[in-house]
Order: sequence, then C-alpha cells, then structure tokens
Amino acid sequence: MYFPYLIAVAFGAFLMLVGHVPQAWRGRLTAVGFAGCFILTSYLLSAPLNLPPRDALDSLQCVAILLAAYVVFFPKLDGTNYATRIFYVAATGLLLFWHIRGEVWQAGQARNLIAFFCLGLGAWSILISGFHKVQPVSLLTLMLMQAAALSYILTFSGGVLLGRMVLEVALLILASIVAMLSGRLALAGMIPFMGVFLAAFAAVAYFYSNINPWRVMAAFIPLLPILIRAFLPLPRQPLREAAVLAVIAGVPLGYFLWRLHTGGGMILGSQ
Repeated sequence: MYFPYLIAVAFGAFLMLVGHVPQAWRGRLTAVGFAGCFILTSYLLSAPLNLPPRDALDSLQCVAILLAAYVVFFPKLDGTNYATRIFYVAATGLLLFWHIRGEVWQAGQARNLIAFFCLGLGAWSILISGFHKVQPVSLLTLMLMQAAALSYILTFSGGVLLGRMVLEVALLILASIVAMLSGRLALAGMIPFMGVFLAAFAAVAYFYSNINPWRVMAAFIPLLPILIRAFLPLPRQPLREAAVLAVIAGVPLGYFLWRLHTGGGMILGSQ
C-alpha cells in the first residue's frame, strides 16, 4: 500500500504551494492540510470517520480536527497560555475516552489517565518552548524520530492499524522537514500534531489495546534533548545541530527498540 507515501508527497507539495502566503495563514493552512491528509489516510486504512465518533479511531480523527481548529484560532506559537492548552488537552481526552468513560474513571485507571494528560500537555509545552531553544529543523527531526519509534512500538506490540496511522504522521513530518529546508513551513501549524496528537496515540494504545504504557512512553525520549539543549555546547548551524541532537536521542531510543525487538525482558513488560 503506497497511498500513505503518496499522501505525504501531496502534503509536501501543498506546503510548498502555500509557502508564499503570510505566516499566520500559512500556519492555519498547514494545520488544516495535516488534519485532512491524516483523515484521508485513515479512511484508506479502513477507518472511515463517523460523526459523532463511535470508537477510538474515529476519535483520533476528530482530535486531528480539534487541533487544526486550535491552530486556526491561535496561529502563533506564543499565542496561548497554559490554560488554553489545558483546555484543548482535556478536550482531546474527552474525545478519546468518552466511549469507555465508565472503565476509565475506575479508581485503578484515574492515575494512568492523569499520567497521559500530563504527557500530552508536557510534550506540547516542551515543543513550544523548544522553538526558542533549538533550530526548527532540529525540532522536526526529533519529532520524526519520535513518531517513527512510536509507529514501530505499536506495530510490534500488536497495534498494527494504530502503527500505520502513526507512520502516516511520521511521513507528514518528513514532508514538513523538506518544506522547512526550503523556507516554506510555518512551524506553528505542526506543533500540536507533534506533541499532544502523538500522546493521544499513546493513550489509545494503552486504554483500548492494553499495550504496556512504558513501551509507548519510551517513544517520547527525543523530547529530552530539547530540555537540555541550553547546557550542550553544540553548533547552531541547523543541519549540524539536528544531526548531533538526533544522535543524542537516538542512542537511548535505539537501545530500547533493540531490546524490544530482541525480547528484552522486564524493561519492556508485557504486551
């Protein structure tokens, strides 16, 4: 099935096309294009959108629409505060878990629900602050690694359809890197989809597919170099910085994926 790759190429062409419009509108169009490409891929993967949503896959597509709406209303990276982001992360959770609300609100699941809420909010906030700490291409490269790792982990753990959907997210991020190198990308249109959106996949993997939460959370290791970038004497040249940060994130992430692939014992837990 080559359509995810073709859709990613089409998204890249779309970004190049809208790269000449004003920055705010470029961010809005980027977010709407991302959500549209994701929904189209999901439909072709036998996951048609139902409104109102009937299951987790429907909810993920609705989350894509919700995050696109966020960018439409707040097209600047510094345009919102924590309260607004908390509202959107909470709305994401409602969309994802409304179908299983009875199970989620059990005492044993409340702690996990809070953990994934913090993961989504934290990832989103780290990416916003990371815009001022690392070069944009570095940010996109690290998030590409995160999405690719999450896709592999989900596929390996039995969530094949979820893994394919995250793979499309990775391909769309790859297309955005090409647009960034050409100076045509408004990064504000991508940030929510690289933060809370991937955290939404991790939450669905746990609450709907019972995939070990430590597995999916390991995919977020590439967020750590963003936090410590200020303490690292790295070159500011964009491609060099991206390469070095990718190596820093790739060593622990690669070790975890290798342990997963070889059946690495207690560190991985059960499926």
